[in-house]
Amino acid sequence: MRYQFLVLMCAAWLDVAQATDLVGFTEEFAPFNYTENGQHKGLANEIIDRISSKTGLKIERKVYPWLRAVEANQALDNSLLYTTVRTPERESKFLWVGPFDECEIWLIKLKSRKDVVASTVEQAKQYRVGAPRGSAGNGLLLSKGFKEDKLDLSLDEDRNTRKLFAGRFDYSVGMIVSHYASARKLKLPVDDLEPTLRLEKGLGCYFAFNPKVDPKLFQRFSEAFSVLEKSGELEKIRSSFLN
Repeated sequence: MRYQFLVLMCAAWLDVAQATDLVGFTEEFAPFNYTENGQHKGLANEIIDRISSKTGLKIERKVYPWLRAVEANQALDNSLLYTTVRTPERESKFLWVGPFDECEIWLIKLKSRKDVVASTVEQAKQYRVGAPRGSAGNGLLLSKGFKEDKLDLSLDEDRNTRKLFAGRFDYSVGMIVSHYASARKLKLPVDDLEPTLRLEKGLGCYFAFNPKVDPKLFQRFSEAFSVLEKSGELEKIRSSFLN
C-alpha cells in the first residue's frame, strides 16, 4: 500500500512539474511557512514570492506533513524543501540556499512546571521530551544521546504544542518563534512558554533542493536570494515576521 501511494503521488507531482519550473514542498510551520485563507504566508513564502517575481521562475507550492514533504522532495528532481534546518546529518542530502534565519534549537518547558529543572543537556536526558517526528529537533536529540523511549513524537508542530500544554511530556524541542506562533494559533498561553536550554547554536534555516535539480534553475534561485541578501531586502522581510 505504501509503495502504491508513493507511485500515485509521484505521478501527480510529475504532472505539476510539467507546468512549472520548481515545486516547493513545505509544511504548516509558522512564522516561516503557513497557509491562511488558502494563501501561502510566512517568512520563507515571502522570500519565494520575491524570488519568483525577480526571476520569472514558476514555483508551485505543496503543503504536507513534514515527513511526506521530505519524501516528495526526494522523489522529484526539480523541487525544494522548506523550512529546513541545516543539520550535519542532512548536509550531503541537499543543495542549500540560505540561511534566512539562525534557527537555534532550544529545549522549552512550561513556566508552571517547577518540577522540571535542567541546566545541562545531560540533566535534561532524565526528562520526557516532545518533538515533531523527523524534525531537526528530533534528530538532534538522538545525536546527543537522548534515548528513544524518552521521546514523544508528533505529526506536526501544533500537535506537539498541544501535548506540551497538556503535560504529556516535560520539554519540547525546537525553535522559540515557532513555539510562540503555534501557541498563539491554538489560543494557548504564550507567556507560559519558557526556553531554558539551547540545544544547538544557529545551524540556520534554508531552502533545501533535491541534489538532482536542474543546475540552471538552482542558480537562478540562488543568485536571486543573494541579491535579496546583499540589498538588505532579506533583513527587512525577516524583521517583518520575526520581530
